[in-house]
Amino acid sequence: MIAFESVYSVDGLMAPIGAICDLAQKYGALTYLDEVHAVGLYGPRGGGLAERDGVMGRVDIVNGTLAKGFGIMGGYIAADPDICDAIRSYAPGFIFTTSLAPAIAAGAIASIRYLKASGAERERHQERVRTLKDKLKTAGLAVMENPSHIVPLLVGDPGAYEAHHRRAARALRDLRAADQLPDRAARQRAAAHHAAAPALRCGHGPSRRGHVDAVGGARLAIRAPYRGGGVISSASETRRHEARNKATVRR
Repeated sequence: MIAFESVYSVDGLMAPIGAICDLAQKYGALTYLDEVHAVGLYGPRGGGLAERDGVMGRVDIVNGTLAKGFGIMGGYIAADPDICDAIRSYAPGFIFTTSLAPAIAAGAIASIRYLKASGAERERHQERVRTLKDKLKTAGLAVMENPSHIVPLLVGDPGAYEAHHRRAARALRDLRAADQLPDRAARQRAAAHHAAAPALRCGHGPSRRGHVDAVGGARLAIRAPYRGGGVISSASETRRHEARNKATVRR
């Protein structure tokens, strides 16, 4: 089996899906395509990169998310009925997973149907990505070029991470720290929200959603929204809000 992502979630590179399918056909291998960062955002009906490239029929298993581009929660695979039945029967991670609530499933269906018919959000999202990249470059940050909506920022030396964090925070008003990568491989990843206001600020009012999505430490993630609203501007603040959210869920 060849398992791969259509859009690499850190550097934002896109896979040559057709060429990979050719390779799988040559050696009699199955293909497993992760379209989590592409569904809803690419293709004439939001089907992902495989739909955009016209190769959906060549991929054996596609896995996607109902979050991110579709804005709900949960995930799915699309495959031959026999493959789906095998996973239902033998995958413990699926067998012991709680089903989606009916309201969430209904919301996901509505979102998928809407994005199959409307391309306005995809066009707006790409415009927001270009604006975000321009703002980061203007702030003197090292944006790593790629053809996708992912916006990786090269940090390089982990020792300079905190200074880089502050510079990005001043440019975008919001950062969230995460795990570390090997020395001098640190990056930040940002993704613009299609509904973000032109000013890309976080706060209240019309210009609120500067929604920068970032992942990081080495992959620093810029992610404005959390339960309760507002802005998370440091790793310690992030941990405090996450702990508070968990406590709220337990109650």
